[in-house]
Formats: sequence, C-alpha cells, structure tokens
Amino acid sequence: MYYANTGKAIFVNSTINSNTGATSGSGGGGGVYNGSNGTLVFRGCTISENTSLRNGGGVYNGASATLHSCIVSANSAGDDGGGLFSANTNKAEWLIVNTTIARN
Repeated sequence: MYYANTGKAIFVNSTINSNTGATSGSGGGGGVYNGSNGTLVFRGCTISENTSLRNGGGVYNGASATLHSCIVSANSAGDDGGGLFSANTNKAEWLIVNTTIARN
C-alpha cells in the first residue's frame, strides 16, 4: 500500500502480508509506504512476509507512525530496515507500544 503525503490512515485488527514494494529507484515500503506528511496508526495488526528491494520491508515511514499491540515479523529489505524503516527526515517518528518485532 502506498500512502501519500497528507492525511491519516488507521488500520485496526488488519493483516498486511506478502506484498512487494520498491522494485527499483529510491524509497521502499514492501507492506506500507508513508510519505513525508502522512500519519499511520496500526492497532492489533500483523505486518508480515513483505519485501522491499530498497528500504522498509514491512513499513517505510517518512512522517508519523504508531504501532500498538502489533506483530511485525518475517519482512525483508534489500537495503535497510527489514521490518521498519525511518526515513532520514526531521519529521520521521515512531510510537511503538506492546508490539513484537521479530525475524526481520
């Protein structure tokens, strides 16, 4: 899923599984890509087995992302951040609560 630069997306009790992103060029986000002004919220979600040839196999975050009671596992990236990747901006921030991040 590509989530552009503005607004808010909320995922509740959802599964993001077996997706591929950033097959060439810059960027990433095998499961979800969050642009430079977007807000992502995940509650009770599983983000697994996603792949990016660049960064952020599970989630690429360029702005604000919250994970609460989630599982992030078995994601892969060709460059950095198999599970989660934070873009090199002064806006990128994460709030991670009661979340398992494993085998990425």
